[in-house]
This record gives sequence, structure tokens and C-alpha cells, in this order.
Amino acid sequence: MRPDFRNEGGFTIVEILMSVVILTIGLLALTALQVSSIRGNSSGGDRSIANSIMMAKLNDLRSRLYYQQGGTGIYHEDAAIKPMAQFATANVNALGLTKEEFEAACGCDADSPLVKETFPFTLKWQVRNGTIPQSSAGAAKVINISVEWQSSQLVNTSTNSVPTVEKVELTDFPLSIQYRN
Repeated sequence: MRPDFRNEGGFTIVEILMSVVILTIGLLALTALQVSSIRGNSSGGDRSIANSIMMAKLNDLRSRLYYQQGGTGIYHEDAAIKPMAQFATANVNALGLTKEEFEAACGCDADSPLVKETFPFTLKWQVRNGTIPQSSAGAAKVINISVEWQSSQLVNTSTNSVPTVEKVELTDFPLSIQYRN
């Protein structure tokens, strides 16, 4: 006696192919989500580094003092906090160091094949005079700082893909500097 397979329950080839198609579409959607997540993490990492560089520059400018030369009563300001008409610019690495500062710190050549240090961030800052109440003993400055970098994400144009430039900035930050003897 032969078994009768016609009454057996099971899946047809069409049902199996449809389930494979649905599974494939779901997996493609998850792949696209993963790519988007990786891009977001990369962008977030760059933005975090840029914020650290910006805050380091702000803290550097905050640490600058007015000082009195001798007992003359005349106060001089550190050259770094003198008002400037244009933005000062420096290319820096992820640590916020310029090429010269990096080479001095490590005692090496940043361009050597062994080091291969890059300076992808552009740090810009400007110091302007601000106003301060008469009762305060010090001076007020207004600080503008920005950090720009080329994103690893590409934007498709009609002809080709180009990298985008991202930027974080701190504008019109009031800074009060106390006179010190």
C-alpha cells in the first residue's frame, strides 16, 4: 500500500516564495536602518569632538587675565583676548591641537607615514569688546567660536556626490574678565 500524499497538510511553493519575499523586504529595511544608525553615530562622534574643541577654546579664553604691570595702576590685557576685527582661524586635530602644537607635544613630524595625523577641524574665534557694569572691576568681552568639519556623509547632487560641511558654534557669549595684580 502506498501512502496518499494528496491529503497531507503543508506549504505550497507559492506560499514559501511569498514568505521569502516578505522576509527579504524586512531584512532590507533593517539593513537601511543599520546604515542610518552608523551614519548617525559617526556624525554624533564628530559633533562631540567639535563641541569639546569649542569648549576648550572658550576655557582658554576664559583663563586669560588682565594684569597690572608694576604698581602703575595700568592694566594690560593678554594678547589672546584683545579685540579682533576678523575671525582667527586654525586647523586642529581631534584633540584641538594645531599641527605645530601636536608636533611640539609628541616630538614628531605629523606628516610622517608612521604618524599620519590629520587636522580635519577648522576652529574659528573672535573676541569683541562688550559692556560691563561700572561697579565691576574688570572688562567684558563677547566671544564667537565655531568649529567646522567635512562630514563623512555625502550629499547627492545632480552630477556627483559631495561631502557636507557641518558646524557647531557659540555666538555672542559674554565673558567677564577680572583685573588681577
